[in-house]
Amino acid sequence: ANPYDSLGELLILVGRYDEAREELEQALEIKPDFCASYKNLLSIVLLEGPIEAADGVLERAARTCPPSFVETAKCQVELWKDALAGNLESPWQEDRAECTEKLGDFSFLLHRMELLTGRREAALAREERVRIQIEEFEERTGVPNKYGRGLHHLMQGSRLVMDGRFGAAAEQFREADEEFLYWGRDGILKLMSRMYLARALEQTGDQDGAQRVRAEVDRVNPRFADDFQELQEMLGLR
Repeated sequence: ANPYDSLGELLILVGRYDEAREELEQALEIKPDFCASYKNLLSIVLLEGPIEAADGVLERAARTCPPSFVETAKCQVELWKDALAGNLESPWQEDRAECTEKLGDFSFLLHRMELLTGRREAALAREERVRIQIEEFEERTGVPNKYGRGLHHLMQGSRLVMDGRFGAAAEQFREADEEFLYWGRDGILKLMSRMYLARALEQTGDQDGAQRVRAEVDRVNPRFADDFQELQEMLGLR
């Protein structure tokens, strides 16, 4: 199952979503409890929509995957549904407390929702917890936590954009791009970092730099820029 799942990941990265589904379904036909493939199917739903299609993926995953996997995935889907519907206060509603805890400190969307609802201090506190966890992991294992560091830079850049500090934000997005790899869960975040970088460069007046970054994204995934723009607009993020 794993080679089919890995090929599916690659096809998602380059925007060939229909082909990716075929590979992921092949992985699940071979090994119905290969839960990573369900996570990748959910990634396609997020990128291509409609978000309601995630319910069917979750229902299938619940038949074979551990409850903890399904519960966390469901929390992620519900958070996206709320964000896309403009219900940005949902993480702080009493009935969502358990989900918010499950998603943890490394949730980029929770961080964005904190910023968008004026919870700047909470966003800063999240960034600090993430920094500490990264350093503790690296000290304990001796292994660079590139994924964690990439997310940390992405969070900081997002906050700086909200502050109107576009030059400083661009530097954070460049750092995120350096940390993320074209591998597994990193790939889409690498493309996201580059799109955020392009937008920050535009705000600084560096139109040529922004066009170069967008061209890099287009070489990897020709449809990602449009998908990203549509998603940002749905979230109310111009």
